[in-house]
Amino acid sequence: GKKVPSFMFQHIVVPEIFDALVKVPEGTEGAVEYFSEYYVLPEGAVGKLGETPGSPHYNNGQFDAVLECGDVIGMFFGHDHLNTYDVDYKGVKLCCTPCAGFSSYNGIDNGVRTITLYEDDLENFDTRVVTYLDYFDDNASRLLFTINSDTTTSKEKSIARIKYPFAVIFNLF
Repeated sequence: GKKVPSFMFQHIVVPEIFDALVKVPEGTEGAVEYFSEYYVLPEGAVGKLGETPGSPHYNNGQFDAVLECGDVIGMFFGHDHLNTYDVDYKGVKLCCTPCAGFSSYNGIDNGVRTITLYEDDLENFDTRVVTYLDYFDDNASRLLFTINSDTTTSKEKSIARIKYPFAVIFNLF
């Protein structure tokens, strides 16, 4: 007889993300532009706003339907390869997960999102982005990341290939 707390997973973020963000003046550090308006994460948000969220330019009512149902406590999105944010909006956590691989918009924040559920408290959960460097944060791993990245230049890759053996053997650089 009770609603079961649930999650939604979809590729594109809902347009209400811009209602959840904070409008700021042009030139504000870290702001992204959307139709000549500028936004940053609200206070208390977790993660980064690395690019303008790629939501539809119209509102199809999906988020309103989610609120009406009343069971969704978290919505998870991909699409925006550089965003890693968690933003609370109207009782729903909106979470963007970055690119996971070494290619396509590669960045040091690439990773996967983990979700921790609590059997004794289904209304709450924890989530975070786990990056490559969370597990491999040493000089050799950083160089290997650079070598395998599709977005580093040929010159950066060449330099990293030269440094890599020395980093592995002598922990240099």
